[in-house]
Amino acid sequence: MNDCVIFVSHSNYRIKGAGVEKYIGEITKLFQKKGIQSIHFFPIIEVNKRIRRFGREYVGVHYNGKFEGIYREDTLADLLGQLSRKYGLNYLGVHINHLHGWNMDHLEALLLRLQLPVKIIVHDFEMICAYMFKEDGRGASCRKNIGKPCAERCMGCRYAATALQQFQKNQGFLAHIEPLIESIIAPSKVAGVNWLKGFENYRDKLTIREHLLQSGKYVKAEPDERMKIAYIGSIAAHKGYNEWLRLRQSLEEQNYEFYYFGKNKQAMPGVQKVFVDFQVSASKGMTEQLREYGIDLAFMWSMCQETYCYTAYEALAADCYLLTNDYSGNIADMVESVGCGKVCTSLEECMAFLKDSDNVRKELAKYRNTKTVPAIITPNISLDELIFHGDVVHLPFDASRRVKRFRLLSAVYSLVRGETDR
Repeated sequence: MNDCVIFVSHSNYRIKGAGVEKYIGEITKLFQKKGIQSIHFFPIIEVNKRIRRFGREYVGVHYNGKFEGIYREDTLADLLGQLSRKYGLNYLGVHINHLHGWNMDHLEALLLRLQLPVKIIVHDFEMICAYMFKEDGRGASCRKNIGKPCAERCMGCRYAATALQQFQKNQGFLAHIEPLIESIIAPSKVAGVNWLKGFENYRDKLTIREHLLQSGKYVKAEPDERMKIAYIGSIAAHKGYNEWLRLRQSLEEQNYEFYYFGKNKQAMPGVQKVFVDFQVSASKGMTEQLREYGIDLAFMWSMCQETYCYTAYEALAADCYLLTNDYSGNIADMVESVGCGKVCTSLEECMAFLKDSDNVRKELAKYRNTKTVPAIITPNISLDELIFHGDVVHLPFDASRRVKRFRLLSAVYSLVRGETDR
């Protein structure tokens, strides 16, 4: 028999490349190297929105990355029995990566029937409020200071009633499966602290597992006559792009060169663009390119409490001096703990700091003389926090039950999404 872990998320990690999907892809591969198989469930959200009123919802299924098809959400327990017989599986536990798009009643019933231990993996704060990034609500202020929805906090937000209702549903879901919850795993201390602001009862179960590990020592050359400052990563309001435009305009007459590192193709007058995309294997990585171009300062002005910012660590490994604000979550926490930059209370403070270029050079020199910069940033391959160490649970499956996949929907989905039996 083969040990197997069940993964629950909100999307198909085989065709999407955002943070949650990247994480699941990496972890399932690490599990396979350890001889642990994986089953992945994700709701077919675009379909379920249209047919939910008919009492049916559907879930996509992978086994070790191979697309098994689409099945009714209320048949997943029997499907697990069927897959257990097909592949010879012993189920160890469940990793819940995301709840977005799930019928919580069906998922709760599944977990209670399985009675398997559960680990909740923190990727963001949607379990607290799903509307933090809605610009027509109160997201711009709420995502700077995480807190659970309530009448006082949500006053004036157009999503207040829905947000409170969803939060209470999530609270109820966790309370009902609490005996099964083995641990809450967050990628950084600040991510864990912020998640607990919504679900403080789970403080004793919180574990920190960082996505990256640092090693070695990198030494950078002195800055050129004109110091180089870069905006790194996604061009989005919540990543501080509007603040970057203001900053650049305020420094046009100063002794700086401006760069952008990422994959956005829009025009940026006065800024040298460097293409970086981790999904393109032929493209050089972020750290390598930052080093090649000799970037001195990285502007990382996230307008939200980041759970874990990969690009901040990549900039650190290139010996960039990071500029951020005091509500950027993991970025600010890392800068303060490592001492690799400046945490500002306002954009104006950051502008004033940069306009005194002589002082900036002194701060860069002081930082480089007193801090050790890691030469290598690698993915964390340890599975200690992610593996279930208890006894194998032998589930009471009904061997006579057969679950059929929805052939038409599976075929259409495969055609439209490019999903195949890989």
